[in-house]
Amino acid sequence: MSSVAKLNLYLGKVDQWQVVERAIEASFAGGPIPPVVYVEWVSSSYPTEIELIAAAEGKSETKQGVFYFTPEGEKPSPVYSKVAQIHADEVIYIGGMVGSVAEPPVDQVKSLYTALKLIAEKSGGSLHHLVKATYYVSDDDDSAALNQLRPEYYDAKRPPAASKVAIPDLLEKGRGLLIDMVAVPKG
Repeated sequence: MSSVAKLNLYLGKVDQWQVVERAIEASFAGGPIPPVVYVEWVSSSYPTEIELIAAAEGKSETKQGVFYFTPEGEKPSPVYSKVAQIHADEVIYIGGMVGSVAEPPVDQVKSLYTALKLIAEKSGGSLHHLVKATYYVSDDDDSAALNQLRPEYYDAKRPPAASKVAIPDLLEKGRGLLIDMVAVPKG
């Protein structure tokens, strides 16, 4: 637990955050608690989802900037990894990209990935070097468009670790998708 650097908690009932906070405090057994972000989300499957960012112990022998894997017993997905481990000295953070209000969902997703590709490349990375994605969706059509199009942009053997969070509202009416990414430079 001493290696945990950040927690994002997606809660079905954000008014229960104090109960979750006590559980976090107990989990860290009196040690320092990393930054925690609480987000209310809409989910019919899970009441809570946790994203955890941690520092790995020791040095890896891999030549890849990112190592992707699926924990034992889990089923791999072509659009997200359960775990992505960075083996690079540099990290690229890309935050808060939103689609245009005037575009239909499929076009919003396409324009976001066009912009993401450009930003990643200008930062020394690529869509092949994405580590972590968080998608915030407030509309079923935007969520469906994202699900439909992600396989066109990601290598099925190297998709970023990801969470898709259904939220009640996003910025303004007509915007249903926000993307937040972490990447590494090409290596």
